[in-house]
Amino acid sequence: MPAHRCLTTPTSMDQSKKKLPSPLRAWLAPLTRSELFSRSNRARRKEGDRYEAPAHRGLTISLCIFFSILLWFFSSLAETYSRTFVFDTQLENLPADEALSALPPATVRAEVQSEGMHLLRLFYHRPTIRLSAEASVIDLDEATRASLPEDIRLESTYPRYYPLEKEKRETRKIPIALDAAIDVPPTHALLEAPTISPDSVVVSGPESLIQTLQSWPTRHVAYPDLKDSLSVRVALEDSLVGIVELGIRSVALRARAAEFTEGTRVLDVMIGGVPSTAKSIQLDPPSVTVRFRVPLPQYDLAQKAPDFLAAVTYDDIRSDTTGYIIPRIELPQDIVLLDIEVAPSRVRYYDLLVDR
Repeated sequence: MPAHRCLTTPTSMDQSKKKLPSPLRAWLAPLTRSELFSRSNRARRKEGDRYEAPAHRGLTISLCIFFSILLWFFSSLAETYSRTFVFDTQLENLPADEALSALPPATVRAEVQSEGMHLLRLFYHRPTIRLSAEASVIDLDEATRASLPEDIRLESTYPRYYPLEKEKRETRKIPIALDAAIDVPPTHALLEAPTISPDSVVVSGPESLIQTLQSWPTRHVAYPDLKDSLSVRVALEDSLVGIVELGIRSVALRARAAEFTEGTRVLDVMIGGVPSTAKSIQLDPPSVTVRFRVPLPQYDLAQKAPDFLAAVTYDDIRSDTTGYIIPRIELPQDIVLLDIEVAPSRVRYYDLLVDR
């Protein structure tokens, strides 16, 4: 039997391998299918990375938006708008011999028209409307127009006119009334009444008002737990600012507090002014007990002070018709004594004889 040769047709894989360049065939030959798949995925990921959005793309978009807004802003500023502004006022040229009895408006409301750029500048730099006190009626429309820049057109103002209320000026000096609440703990007390310096102020204003003023108050101050010395400045009340002028703006307030203790002394009642021709007069009781409060550092001085006395006079006894006389307590100098109580509050006298 003749021999037959078996011819094989190359597969598509074999054909593809033959078409591959020899270096690539050498690289793929030892790879398994899983390794080939893994390398293929890595290659696709690297290829995708090359096509990611560049890092500066977000910055480019932001700049485009910014310049678009900027262009819109500048184009808007070139347009014309009408806006309402509130301007502060300032009164000028008030004669020295005149005073206001009522204040002009502190602000004026004005409607203006201009380009956006000029209105924006006016928003941040608002002029003060100057009002002249020489005229009896102020034209606020004219005063506002004179104070605005030339590129701002005034459409209307409110109020439009204001009549000034003026009087003859008067000047007086009146006392200052302290408005203060000064409290001390139960164990303490004020050594003296609080004082202010100066105690008067020169006021100047419209005649009808100045004539009615009796005093000028300070602003209210409170010191609820004073235990020592106090020295502060207290401002004067300024409720009539712009109408009444004050010579000073504040006063010095001084107060002193100290810790107190209770003391007791028994004083013999002395009889003064007894004529040499008169019989001796007997008092019943001959002494009184004095209770008091004294600063703690002065307690010993109060117990030994020689000028701490209880006395009655001969003339008081002769003019009395009740049979009892009230002793007068003479307090020592430079010692603060408070809440003084005398027991008994009155004494009886007898053996009062007519002069020889």
